[in-house]
This record gives sequence, C-alpha cells and structure tokens, in this order.
Amino acid sequence: GRLNVVTNNVSAALELLDAPGICAVLIGGDLAGGRKSAETYGEIAREEISRMYFGKCFLSFDGISLQRGYTVDNMNKLSLIRQVLANSDMKCALTDASNLGRISLHSVGPLDAVNHVVAPINIPEEYKEAAEAARVTLVEAVAETDEDLMMQYLEGEEISTESLISGIRKATLASEIVPILCGTALRNRGVQPML
Repeated sequence: GRLNVVTNNVSAALELLDAPGICAVLIGGDLAGGRKSAETYGEIAREEISRMYFGKCFLSFDGISLQRGYTVDNMNKLSLIRQVLANSDMKCALTDASNLGRISLHSVGPLDAVNHVVAPINIPEEYKEAAEAARVTLVEAVAETDEDLMMQYLEGEEISTESLISGIRKATLASEIVPILCGTALRNRGVQPML
C-alpha cells in the first residue's frame, strides 16, 4: 500500500518526496515563512482540505490546557486545523511537554475535540486522567488493525508504548490510517514529528 501524507509544510513535503511508499500531498495556497519554514495557508488551502476526507488524522497544537483545550498561535493554522477536524473521524493530537499547560491566542476546541493524545513524555498529574482515556481509545483503534495487538488487548495484557508505536507505523504503511500533521514551521512546532 501507499501512504498519503497531507501537509501544508513545504520542507516536510520536500523531505518526503523520495520516501518509498509515501505520496506527499502539499496543500496549495498563499505562502508564508522563510526558505526553511515555508507553509501554505489561506482560502485555497482551506478549500483543498474541505474536499478531503481523513479517516484518521494526526495534528499538533501550540498549546494544550485544561482550561482552554487545544489552542494555536496563528489564525491561518486555526482555520486549517478546524477544517481537518471537521473532515476526520478519528482525531489524534501529537504533543510534547512544551505544549502542556500552554495557552495560545486562538482556541481550536475543548480537550474532547480530539479522540486521542500521543505524548511521549511524563504527563503532569492534572492531565493524567484525560491522557489515559485518550490512550485507551488509541490502543483500541490500533489494535483493530493488528491481530497480535488485538489478542493482547482482548486478553487484558498491557500494550507497551513500543508496540503501540510499531502498530501505528504498520497501520500507516498499510494505509489503514492516514497521518495528517499540522504545525507551524515559523515556530518549529510539529515539524520534527512530521519529518
């Protein structure tokens, strides 16, 4: 199978250009940022995304807080993320410790706007309940794509983070899920997970 990766980040699309088994889809639109951090945005980008459907999407946010939910720094990023969320069934947030507790200018939505949170970090106590609920849903979704993981899950065994990451990778390569990473190259947020 071939994996379609949709992005508005020019550098990420170029990085994926020669990757075997991956079709990088660069959203068109107005261009902003420098040579190393160029991104597309605007009405053309929103229009292109509005015509796409994502069974599963992976998004990054500039801030995640209990009070304000998911937030972003940039109005252009806000409109693209909202469109992707509207066109997706399963919504996953990718984050690291720098985004937790941070509140950015524009609100994307409450914590329940996203089904799953992928956070390879030590999660602060006040986020643990929400993170655990999101992890259970993510494990169930990934287990549906892998027989071995499904057996572990049904037998009540703990699925390790390594197995979960491997399962996400296999499902992605088999085109059973489609990662969509949004970020802002201007602030280098969400770019490295994409690459």
